[in-house]
Amino acid sequence: MKSKRFFPLALILTGLFLLLMQFRIVSLNRPLWFIIGSALLGLFLLQRSIDSKHKKGLLGGSFFMLIATGLSFMQFGLLPISDEIGFGMLFVALGLANFIYFIFTRLRLSGLVYGLLYTSIGTLAVAGYYYNIDWWVMSEWVELYWPVVLILFGLALLADGLRHNNRHSTSNPSNEPGSWTEKIT
Repeated sequence: MKSKRFFPLALILTGLFLLLMQFRIVSLNRPLWFIIGSALLGLFLLQRSIDSKHKKGLLGGSFFMLIATGLSFMQFGLLPISDEIGFGMLFVALGLANFIYFIFTRLRLSGLVYGLLYTSIGTLAVAGYYYNIDWWVMSEWVELYWPVVLILFGLALLADGLRHNNRHSTSNPSNEPGSWTEKIT
């Protein structure tokens, strides 16, 4: 589907939904509007990322599609509606979106660390709901293991820098005689 066709099709679908609601054939409540809006925005951004060379819109598109999936699970009773689940769902969706972005672009390892960090925060929130883990236990875990996040983030930044240097050293060989970066002795 080309990007010139998406917006008119989205308008047509929205008009059809509104018309069906006017005739009371379909009853869409506010949560369903959020689900449909998130899914349409996610589809728009994912379609834009397919057309883009640098995959712009992939992170946002996958995030909104995952949010629409989580909201629909809540709407249809597969997930309970609570603050902990909603909070955890946001962070898990953000973490999974970072994983998806890293898988398709392989640009920076720090995106993988962000995905791991967000997913672990969301998993802790969901685990607090299902397993009745007290928040003080989770705060002790965070106090004990927060340096691991610094180590992982530092390793990811170091690996990104090394990959960046290797990519530029192979594309611009500066050790050849006569290159402008050759040291003059």
